Amino acid sequence: MKNLSIYQQLGNKRLEQLDGLRGICALVVLVHHMLSLPHPSIYPIADPKLVEQILDILGSLGLVAVIIFFVLSGFVIGYTTPGQYSGEEAKKYLLKRLIRLYPIYLFALLLSFFFSANLPSIKDIFGVIFFTQGWFIPQINNNEPLWTLHYEFMFYLLFVVIWKYKVNIEQAIIVCFICAILATLVPFHPLAILGYFTLWLAGLWLSKNLNKFDLVEEDYNSNFFWTILILIMAFCIQNILATFVYKYGIPVTPRPIICNVLTTAVVTSFVAKLITRKKIPLFKISSFILLLLSIAALFYGWKKSILHSDFVFRNGYLATMILLLILPLTLWLKKVPVTILKKLSYLGSISYALYAIHYPILIQFNHLSTLGTKGLVNPLALLLFNLLGGLVSIFLAWLLECHLQIKIAKNLKSALGLK
Repeated sequence: MKNLSIYQQLGNKRLEQLDGLRGICALVVLVHHMLSLPHPSIYPIADPKLVEQILDILGSLGLVAVIIFFVLSGFVIGYTTPGQYSGEEAKKYLLKRLIRLYPIYLFALLLSFFFSANLPSIKDIFGVIFFTQGWFIPQINNNEPLWTLHYEFMFYLLFVVIWKYKVNIEQAIIVCFICAILATLVPFHPLAILGYFTLWLAGLWLSKNLNKFDLVEEDYNSNFFWTILILIMAFCIQNILATFVYKYGIPVTPRPIICNVLTTAVVTSFVAKLITRKKIPLFKISSFILLLLSIAALFYGWKKSILHSDFVFRNGYLATMILLLILPLTLWLKKVPVTILKKLSYLGSISYALYAIHYPILIQFNHLSTLGTKGLVNPLALLLFNLLGGLVSIFLAWLLECHLQIKIAKNLKSALGLK
Protein backbone atom coordinates (compact mmCIF):
# COMPACT_ATOMS: atom_id res chain seq x y z
CA MET A 1 0.00 0.00 0.00
CA LYS A 2 1.20 3.50 -0.74
CA ASN A 3 2.27 5.82 2.03
CA LEU A 4 -1.19 7.29 2.57
CA SER A 5 -2.75 8.92 5.59
CA ILE A 6 -5.97 7.56 7.07
CA TYR A 7 -7.62 10.67 5.64
CA GLN A 8 -6.50 9.71 2.12
CA GLN A 9 -7.40 6.05 2.59
CA LEU A 10 -10.96 7.09 3.43
CA GLY A 11 -11.24 9.16 0.26
CA ASN A 12 -10.31 12.53 1.78
CA LYS A 13 -13.33 12.31 4.06
CA ARG A 14 -13.53 15.34 6.33
CA LEU A 15 -15.15 14.66 9.69
CA GLU A 16 -17.34 17.76 9.86
CA GLN A 17 -18.80 16.91 13.26
CA LEU A 18 -15.36 17.45 14.79
CA ASP A 19 -15.16 20.87 13.12
CA GLY A 20 -18.50 21.68 14.73
CA LEU A 21 -17.24 20.49 18.12
CA ARG A 22 -14.09 22.61 17.77
CA GLY A 23 -16.19 25.67 16.94
CA ILE A 24 -18.46 25.16 19.94
CA CYS A 25 -15.39 24.84 22.19
CA ALA A 26 -14.04 28.16 20.89
CA LEU A 27 -17.40 29.79 21.62
CA VAL A 28 -17.41 28.33 25.15
CA VAL A 29 -14.00 29.92 25.83
CA LEU A 30 -15.20 33.22 24.34
CA VAL A 31 -18.38 33.31 26.44
CA HIS A 32 -16.45 32.39 29.58
CA HIS A 33 -14.07 35.33 29.08
CA MET A 34 -16.92 37.69 28.15
CA LEU A 35 -18.57 36.97 31.50
CA SER A 36 -15.51 36.55 33.71
CA LEU A 37 -13.40 39.56 32.71
CA PRO A 38 -15.68 41.98 34.63
CA HIS A 39 -15.38 41.71 38.41
CA PRO A 40 -18.24 39.61 39.90
CA SER A 41 -19.33 42.56 42.06
CA ILE A 42 -20.66 44.46 39.03
CA TYR A 43 -23.42 41.95 38.35
CA PRO A 44 -26.83 43.07 39.67
CA ILE A 45 -27.22 40.11 42.05
CA ALA A 46 -27.44 40.44 45.80
CA ASP A 47 -24.82 37.78 46.48
CA PRO A 48 -21.53 38.25 44.53
CA LYS A 49 -20.42 34.84 45.86
CA LEU A 50 -23.13 33.21 43.77
CA VAL A 51 -21.78 34.96 40.68
CA GLU A 52 -18.28 33.75 41.52
CA GLN A 53 -19.56 30.18 41.78
CA ILE A 54 -21.28 30.41 38.38
CA LEU A 55 -18.17 31.91 36.80
CA ASP A 56 -16.01 29.17 38.34
CA ILE A 57 -18.22 26.57 36.68
CA LEU A 58 -18.01 28.37 33.33
CA GLY A 59 -14.26 28.60 33.75
CA SER A 60 -14.01 24.87 34.27
CA LEU A 61 -16.09 24.29 31.15
CA GLY A 62 -13.59 26.51 29.36
CA LEU A 63 -10.90 24.13 30.59
CA VAL A 64 -12.91 21.23 29.17
CA ALA A 65 -12.83 23.04 25.82
CA VAL A 66 -9.03 23.36 25.96
CA ILE A 67 -8.68 19.64 26.71
CA ILE A 68 -10.92 18.86 23.74
CA PHE A 69 -8.75 21.17 21.57
CA PHE A 70 -5.65 19.14 22.46
CA VAL A 71 -7.35 15.79 21.85
CA LEU A 72 -8.73 16.98 18.49
CA SER A 73 -5.32 18.33 17.48
CA GLY A 74 -3.66 14.96 18.09
CA PHE A 75 -6.47 13.23 16.23
CA VAL A 76 -6.25 15.51 13.18
CA ILE A 77 -2.47 15.15 12.91
CA GLY A 78 -2.70 11.38 13.12
CA TYR A 79 -5.64 11.33 10.71
CA THR A 80 -3.96 13.43 8.00
CA THR A 81 -0.28 12.45 8.30
CA PRO A 82 1.11 9.61 6.12
CA GLY A 83 1.78 6.39 7.97
CA GLN A 84 5.38 5.82 6.88
CA TYR A 85 8.01 8.31 8.07
CA SER A 86 10.50 9.91 5.71
CA GLY A 87 12.64 13.02 5.95
CA GLU A 88 10.73 14.62 3.07
CA GLU A 89 7.33 13.88 4.64
CA ALA A 90 8.50 15.21 8.02
CA LYS A 91 9.68 18.42 6.35
CA LYS A 92 6.31 18.86 4.62
CA TYR A 93 4.48 18.16 7.87
CA LEU A 94 6.44 20.77 9.86
CA LEU A 95 6.15 23.40 7.15
CA LYS A 96 2.39 22.90 6.89
CA ARG A 97 2.05 23.15 10.66
CA LEU A 98 4.05 26.39 10.75
CA ILE A 99 2.02 27.82 7.86
CA ARG A 100 -1.14 27.00 9.77
CA LEU A 101 0.05 28.43 13.08
CA TYR A 102 2.14 31.48 12.34
CA PRO A 103 0.05 33.97 10.28
CA ILE A 104 -2.78 34.16 12.81
CA TYR A 105 -0.42 33.73 15.76
CA LEU A 106 1.71 36.70 14.65
CA PHE A 107 -1.42 38.79 14.17
CA ALA A 108 -2.55 37.85 17.69
CA LEU A 109 0.87 38.86 19.05
CA LEU A 110 0.78 42.21 17.26
CA LEU A 111 -2.71 42.83 18.58
CA SER A 112 -1.62 41.94 22.12
CA PHE A 113 1.48 44.13 21.99
CA PHE A 114 -0.45 47.04 20.46
CA PHE A 115 -2.97 47.04 23.31
CA SER A 116 -0.41 46.31 26.03
CA ALA A 117 0.26 49.02 28.63
CA ASN A 118 4.01 48.24 28.50
CA LEU A 119 6.13 47.59 25.44
CA PRO A 120 7.61 44.06 25.45
CA SER A 121 11.35 43.55 25.69
CA ILE A 122 13.39 42.11 22.83
CA LYS A 123 13.71 38.91 24.86
CA ASP A 124 9.94 38.66 25.27
CA ILE A 125 9.34 39.28 21.56
CA PHE A 126 11.75 36.54 20.49
CA GLY A 127 10.44 34.30 23.25
CA VAL A 128 6.82 34.41 22.09
CA ILE A 129 7.80 34.14 18.42
CA PHE A 130 9.42 30.81 19.23
CA PHE A 131 6.53 29.69 21.47
CA THR A 132 8.46 29.73 24.77
CA GLN A 133 5.89 31.71 26.79
CA GLY A 134 5.37 30.17 30.19
CA TRP A 135 8.81 28.54 30.05
CA PHE A 136 11.66 30.95 29.36
CA ILE A 137 9.50 34.08 29.42
CA PRO A 138 6.27 34.99 31.25
CA GLN A 139 2.84 34.51 29.75
CA ILE A 140 1.40 37.40 27.74
CA ASN A 141 -0.67 39.29 30.32
CA ASN A 142 -3.38 40.57 28.00
CA ASN A 143 -3.72 37.36 25.97
CA GLU A 144 -3.73 34.51 28.45
CA PRO A 145 -5.20 31.87 26.08
CA LEU A 146 -1.95 31.84 24.09
CA TRP A 147 -0.42 29.66 26.82
CA THR A 148 -1.81 26.64 25.00
CA LEU A 149 0.05 27.42 21.76
CA HIS A 150 3.36 26.90 23.53
CA TYR A 151 2.27 23.34 24.30
CA GLU A 152 0.73 22.83 20.87
CA PHE A 153 4.01 23.75 19.16
CA MET A 154 5.97 21.41 21.44
CA PHE A 155 3.52 18.61 20.66
CA TYR A 156 4.13 19.07 16.92
CA LEU A 157 7.85 18.57 17.52
CA LEU A 158 7.34 15.58 19.81
CA PHE A 159 5.12 13.94 17.21
CA VAL A 160 8.07 13.83 14.79
CA VAL A 161 9.93 11.71 17.36
CA ILE A 162 6.89 9.41 17.77
CA TRP A 163 6.54 9.16 13.99
CA LYS A 164 10.21 8.65 13.12
CA TYR A 165 11.03 6.04 15.75
CA LYS A 166 7.63 4.30 15.57
CA VAL A 167 7.10 4.76 19.28
CA ASN A 168 4.29 2.66 20.70
CA ILE A 169 1.54 5.19 21.46
CA GLU A 170 0.11 3.28 24.41
CA GLN A 171 3.54 3.11 26.04
CA ALA A 172 4.12 6.80 25.33
CA ILE A 173 0.80 7.64 27.04
CA ILE A 174 1.88 5.71 30.14
CA VAL A 175 5.25 7.50 30.29
CA CYS A 176 3.62 10.91 29.81
CA PHE A 177 1.00 10.09 32.44
CA ILE A 178 3.81 9.43 34.93
CA CYS A 179 5.35 12.77 33.91
CA ALA A 180 2.02 14.46 34.64
CA ILE A 181 2.12 13.08 38.18
CA LEU A 182 5.73 14.20 38.63
CA ALA A 183 4.95 17.67 37.20
CA THR A 184 2.52 18.15 40.08
CA LEU A 185 5.36 17.59 42.55
CA VAL A 186 8.49 18.85 40.78
CA PRO A 187 8.86 22.36 39.25
CA PHE A 188 10.47 21.18 36.00
CA HIS A 189 8.70 22.51 32.88
CA PRO A 190 9.63 19.68 30.47
CA LEU A 191 7.67 17.36 32.78
CA ALA A 192 4.63 19.61 32.34
CA ILE A 193 5.04 19.49 28.55
CA LEU A 194 5.17 15.70 28.57
CA GLY A 195 2.29 15.58 31.05
CA TYR A 196 0.04 17.63 28.79
CA PHE A 197 1.27 15.60 25.82
CA THR A 198 -0.89 12.79 27.23
CA LEU A 199 -3.95 14.73 26.05
CA TRP A 200 -2.57 15.07 22.53
CA LEU A 201 -1.46 11.44 22.38
CA ALA A 202 -4.97 10.30 23.28
CA GLY A 203 -6.27 11.93 20.11
CA LEU A 204 -3.39 10.46 18.10
CA TRP A 205 -4.18 7.00 19.50
CA LEU A 206 -7.81 7.39 18.49
CA SER A 207 -6.88 8.32 14.92
CA LYS A 208 -4.71 5.22 14.57
CA ASN A 209 -7.46 2.94 15.84
CA LEU A 210 -10.25 4.07 13.55
CA ASN A 211 -12.12 1.52 11.52
CA LYS A 212 -13.44 3.03 8.29
CA PHE A 213 -16.53 0.82 8.38
CA ASP A 214 -17.47 2.22 11.78
CA LEU A 215 -17.58 5.87 10.80
CA VAL A 216 -21.01 7.39 11.37
CA GLU A 217 -22.89 9.64 8.96
CA GLU A 218 -25.88 10.70 11.03
CA ASP A 219 -27.36 10.67 14.52
CA TYR A 220 -27.59 7.32 16.29
CA ASN A 221 -28.63 5.95 19.67
CA SER A 222 -26.05 5.92 22.46
CA ASN A 223 -26.87 6.59 26.09
CA PHE A 224 -23.20 6.13 26.90
CA PHE A 225 -22.36 9.29 24.93
CA TRP A 226 -24.51 11.44 27.21
CA THR A 227 -23.23 9.70 30.31
CA ILE A 228 -19.62 10.51 29.52
CA LEU A 229 -20.59 14.09 28.64
CA ILE A 230 -21.95 14.51 32.16
CA LEU A 231 -18.85 12.81 33.58
CA ILE A 232 -16.60 15.23 31.68
CA MET A 233 -18.46 18.18 33.17
CA ALA A 234 -18.49 16.69 36.65
CA PHE A 235 -14.84 15.76 36.63
CA CYS A 236 -13.54 19.00 35.15
CA ILE A 237 -15.71 21.35 37.16
CA GLN A 238 -14.46 20.08 40.48
CA ASN A 239 -10.96 18.99 39.36
CA ILE A 240 -11.12 15.74 41.23
CA LEU A 241 -7.61 15.68 42.69
CA ALA A 242 -7.33 19.43 43.28
CA THR A 243 -7.61 19.02 47.04
CA PHE A 244 -4.61 16.71 47.16
CA VAL A 245 -2.65 18.55 44.46
CA TYR A 246 -2.85 21.90 46.20
CA LYS A 247 -2.18 20.35 49.58
CA TYR A 248 0.86 18.27 48.63
CA GLY A 249 1.89 19.63 45.21
CA ILE A 250 4.26 22.47 44.37
CA PRO A 251 2.76 25.95 44.87
CA VAL A 252 3.76 27.18 41.40
CA THR A 253 1.61 24.61 39.59
CA PRO A 254 -0.74 26.81 37.52
CA ARG A 255 -3.31 24.05 37.17
CA PRO A 256 -3.42 20.50 38.48
CA ILE A 257 -2.06 18.84 35.34
CA ILE A 258 -2.88 15.38 36.58
CA CYS A 259 -6.57 16.35 36.87
CA ASN A 260 -6.64 17.41 33.22
CA VAL A 261 -4.80 14.28 32.12
CA LEU A 262 -7.26 11.97 33.88
CA THR A 263 -10.12 13.89 32.29
CA THR A 264 -8.67 13.02 28.88
CA ALA A 265 -9.98 9.46 29.14
CA VAL A 266 -13.61 10.52 29.02
CA VAL A 267 -12.92 13.41 26.62
CA THR A 268 -11.39 10.99 24.12
CA SER A 269 -14.35 8.66 24.48
CA PHE A 270 -16.64 11.64 23.95
CA VAL A 271 -14.84 12.51 20.69
CA ALA A 272 -14.79 8.86 19.60
CA LYS A 273 -18.56 8.58 19.95
CA LEU A 274 -18.99 11.43 17.47
CA ILE A 275 -17.14 9.63 14.68
CA THR A 276 -17.42 5.89 15.25
CA ARG A 277 -19.67 3.25 16.78
CA LYS A 278 -16.56 1.29 17.70
CA LYS A 279 -16.55 0.26 21.35
CA ILE A 280 -13.57 1.41 23.41
CA PRO A 281 -13.55 -0.71 26.60
CA LEU A 282 -10.59 1.17 28.07
CA PHE A 283 -12.52 4.41 28.16
CA LYS A 284 -15.69 2.77 29.47
CA ILE A 285 -13.62 1.49 32.37
CA SER A 286 -12.02 4.91 32.81
CA SER A 287 -15.42 6.59 32.91
CA PHE A 288 -16.54 4.22 35.67
CA ILE A 289 -13.36 4.88 37.65
CA LEU A 290 -13.83 8.63 37.30
CA LEU A 291 -17.40 8.33 38.50
CA LEU A 292 -16.15 6.53 41.61
CA LEU A 293 -13.46 9.18 42.12
CA SER A 294 -16.06 11.94 41.84
CA ILE A 295 -18.16 10.29 44.54
CA ALA A 296 -15.04 9.76 46.68
CA ALA A 297 -14.13 13.44 46.31
CA LEU A 298 -17.60 14.49 47.45
CA PHE A 299 -17.31 12.24 50.50
CA TYR A 300 -13.84 13.62 51.27
CA GLY A 301 -15.12 17.19 50.95
CA TRP A 302 -18.02 16.47 53.28
CA LYS A 303 -15.80 14.80 55.90
CA LYS A 304 -13.28 17.67 55.81
CA SER A 305 -16.04 20.32 55.78
CA ILE A 306 -14.65 21.69 52.52
CA LEU A 307 -18.19 22.30 51.30
CA HIS A 308 -18.58 24.92 54.04
CA SER A 309 -15.09 26.45 53.90
CA ASP A 310 -13.42 29.04 51.73
CA PHE A 311 -11.40 26.38 49.94
CA VAL A 312 -10.72 27.42 46.36
CA PHE A 313 -12.51 24.42 44.87
CA ARG A 314 -15.51 24.21 47.19
CA ASN A 315 -17.78 25.33 44.34
CA GLY A 316 -16.65 22.33 42.35
CA TYR A 317 -17.97 19.91 44.93
CA LEU A 318 -21.38 21.54 44.81
CA ALA A 319 -21.41 21.42 41.02
CA THR A 320 -20.31 17.80 40.98
CA MET A 321 -23.03 16.83 43.43
CA ILE A 322 -25.67 18.38 41.15
CA LEU A 323 -24.24 16.73 38.04
CA LEU A 324 -24.04 13.30 39.65
CA LEU A 325 -27.67 13.63 40.71
CA ILE A 326 -28.77 14.30 37.12
CA LEU A 327 -26.51 11.57 35.69
CA PRO A 328 -29.41 9.03 35.63
CA LEU A 329 -31.31 11.41 33.31
CA THR A 330 -28.91 10.44 30.53
CA LEU A 331 -30.80 7.14 30.29
CA TRP A 332 -33.61 9.08 28.59
CA LEU A 333 -31.36 10.95 26.16
CA LYS A 334 -31.14 8.95 22.97
CA LYS A 335 -29.43 10.55 20.01
CA VAL A 336 -25.78 11.49 19.53
CA PRO A 337 -25.99 14.91 17.75
CA VAL A 338 -23.71 14.13 14.80
CA THR A 339 -25.95 15.86 12.25
CA ILE A 340 -26.26 19.03 14.33
CA LEU A 341 -22.51 19.27 14.78
CA LYS A 342 -21.98 18.82 11.05
CA LYS A 343 -24.29 21.77 10.42
CA LEU A 344 -22.12 23.82 12.78
CA SER A 345 -18.88 22.81 11.06
CA TYR A 346 -18.40 26.35 9.72
CA LEU A 347 -17.70 27.45 13.30
CA GLY A 348 -14.66 25.19 13.30
CA SER A 349 -13.19 27.10 10.37
CA ILE A 350 -12.75 30.22 12.54
CA SER A 351 -12.04 28.53 15.88
CA TYR A 352 -8.26 28.98 15.92
CA ALA A 353 -8.35 32.70 15.07
CA LEU A 354 -11.22 33.30 17.49
CA TYR A 355 -9.34 31.58 20.28
CA ALA A 356 -6.12 33.50 19.56
CA ILE A 357 -7.44 37.06 19.26
CA HIS A 358 -10.56 37.42 21.40
CA TYR A 359 -8.93 38.10 24.79
CA PRO A 360 -7.13 41.42 24.09
CA ILE A 361 -10.20 42.63 22.17
CA LEU A 362 -12.49 41.89 25.13
CA ILE A 363 -10.10 43.70 27.49
CA GLN A 364 -10.24 46.81 25.31
CA PHE A 365 -14.02 46.77 25.16
CA ASN A 366 -14.03 46.44 28.96
CA HIS A 367 -12.00 49.64 29.12
CA LEU A 368 -14.24 51.40 26.60
CA SER A 369 -17.30 50.73 28.73
CA THR A 370 -15.95 53.05 31.46
CA LEU A 371 -14.97 55.98 29.22
CA GLY A 372 -16.55 59.22 30.38
CA THR A 373 -17.91 57.64 33.57
CA LYS A 374 -15.09 58.81 35.90
CA GLY A 375 -14.30 55.20 36.77
CA LEU A 376 -17.88 54.27 37.62
CA VAL A 377 -19.00 50.95 36.19
CA ASN A 378 -22.44 50.49 34.71
CA PRO A 379 -23.14 46.73 34.71
CA LEU A 380 -25.47 46.88 31.70
CA ALA A 381 -23.02 48.99 29.68
CA LEU A 382 -20.18 46.65 30.57
CA LEU A 383 -22.11 43.56 29.50
CA LEU A 384 -23.20 45.24 26.27
CA PHE A 385 -19.63 46.27 25.46
CA ASN A 386 -18.45 42.73 26.20
CA LEU A 387 -21.10 41.38 23.84
CA LEU A 388 -19.95 43.85 21.18
CA GLY A 389 -16.35 42.78 21.80
CA GLY A 390 -17.35 39.16 21.29
CA LEU A 391 -19.09 39.97 18.01
CA VAL A 392 -16.07 41.98 16.81
CA SER A 393 -13.83 39.02 17.72
CA ILE A 394 -15.99 36.62 15.68
CA PHE A 395 -16.05 38.96 12.68
CA LEU A 396 -12.30 39.56 12.79
CA ALA A 397 -11.68 35.81 13.19
CA TRP A 398 -13.79 35.21 10.07
CA LEU A 399 -11.75 37.77 8.10
CA LEU A 400 -8.49 36.23 9.25
CA GLU A 401 -9.40 32.59 8.64
CA CYS A 402 -11.55 32.85 5.52
CA HIS A 403 -9.53 35.50 3.68
CA LEU A 404 -6.08 36.33 5.04
CA GLN A 405 -5.03 32.84 6.16
CA ILE A 406 -6.25 31.19 2.95
CA LYS A 407 -4.29 33.61 0.74
CA ILE A 408 -1.11 33.46 2.82
CA ALA A 409 -1.22 29.68 3.07
CA LYS A 410 -1.80 29.31 -0.66
CA ASN A 411 1.12 31.58 -1.54
CA LEU A 412 3.49 30.01 0.96
CA LYS A 413 2.64 26.45 -0.07
CA SER A 414 3.10 27.38 -3.72
CA ALA A 415 6.47 28.99 -3.01
CA LEU A 416 7.63 25.99 -0.96
CA GLY A 417 6.31 23.38 -3.40
CA LEU A 418 3.73 21.97 -0.98
CA LYS A 419 0.38 20.54 -2.04
